[in-house]
Amino acid sequence: AAGKDVPCHVRPVARWWDGSIKWLMVDAQVSCPAGGDARLTLQPGQKPQGAPRAVKVTEDGKGISVETGPARFLFSKEAFGLPAGAWADLNGDGKWDTQVAGRGGEFVCEVEHQAPGPPEEENWLRDAAGGPRERFTATPAGDYRVEVENANPLRVVVKLSGWLTNAAGRRLIQYVIRAHATAGSPDLRILHT
Repeated sequence: AAGKDVPCHVRPVARWWDGSIKWLMVDAQVSCPAGGDARLTLQPGQKPQGAPRAVKVTEDGKGISVETGPARFLFSKEAFGLPAGAWADLNGDGKWDTQVAGRGGEFVCEVEHQAPGPPEEENWLRDAAGGPRERFTATPAGDYRVEVENANPLRVVVKLSGWLTNAAGRRLIQYVIRAHATAGSPDLRILHT
């Protein structure tokens, strides 16, 4: 960008039959004004510049910790959480000043088995018939898993997956949630698929 080296990390994600690269994942940190653009050139044979502040990932039997510099996120392996805890370094001194999330959130789906009435285009916009609902949640009973899916000095992706289950253990749907943390950023981007 503007003729300067930009921190980046590259990784082949698919290859052709002869071993040459088909798809290349490039993580880079680029600053652009709102509505702006940046043109980047990746030069083969050149060693990419590293991040001034790398993402740090630690894992043990209880969970995964991700430190980005201004933030720290904890993903529990024992209970669902998006994340289970989060801390911020508000003054940049390398110490976690403020806990901004203290317990994991819930991932819930409530199912009402009573139909709302005759089929109409608007039915999806209103509450169903107002009957009892069956509650399904993300819990360790639903084969809950937390794993580092991708990690490099610039970005980490933590994958949370499992089944939404009811109190009796009946499964409703599988879920996959990915949490993206970036070096030097306090943000956590969460994508549900």
